[in-house]
Amino acid sequence: MKLKHPKREVTFTMSAGHQFRDGFNHFLERLGQTIIVHNNWGQPNATSFEVCGLKNNEKGKPQNVMFQFKERVDIKVGSVLQLKQGNDLWRVVDTEDEIVNDTFIYFEAKVVKMSPDGKDVQTGSKSQAIFNAPVYGGVQVGGSQNVQNISIDSQSNVAELTAKLVDLIKQSSVPDLNKDDAIEALQRLPDLANKNQTEEVLTRVKTRLDIVKTAIDMGKDLAPIAPPLLLALSKLFGLG
Repeated sequence: MKLKHPKREVTFTMSAGHQFRDGFNHFLERLGQTIIVHNNWGQPNATSFEVCGLKNNEKGKPQNVMFQFKERVDIKVGSVLQLKQGNDLWRVVDTEDEIVNDTFIYFEAKVVKMSPDGKDVQTGSKSQAIFNAPVYGGVQVGGSQNVQNISIDSQSNVAELTAKLVDLIKQSSVPDLNKDDAIEALQRLPDLANKNQTEEVLTRVKTRLDIVKTAIDMGKDLAPIAPPLLLALSKLFGLG
């Protein structure tokens, strides 16, 4: 944002910490799940409440599960977390604030799976709908080569992801011609998804995804959310 002054022009830029926080908030708004937090599990004074968060896992280690939240939550070691409408229970073993450049990014609770009677449950490498992408904000932060895992709900489909990307690109700083090309390419994908996934169809899909990627690369304001959504879309076609 630039503020004009009779004698000078002042430019304000968002700090890296705020960029990471905004990126995480974008993910939470689009992919967030309702988490039930149980405190004093199995005790007479047990309480519970619901909060929006993300269930995630460490890259390459699906047994290392964590829940991430936009703000600090009344969660402590021993609390039990549960996805709404889900049966699995997760006992909190550690909590941590993610801080970047003196800016709070998210609150994280590391968990282990447990049975209703409070015993730990051994977890294996369960198949999950997860995509990896370069870090653009939130989830996992650090060096430029880090990657992040975000769980995509099984109900997500091509139409939903393309609609999200179209909306993001429309509001972006991408040049108009590239923006139009990307939106047109995205709007064609749901139709292609309904066809038999022959080599010819997948070639057309890839061509359109490449057009979208070119546009996204041109819009710096798309960095926090668009690339991971594009990768998730590619995976739905088996191209990720």
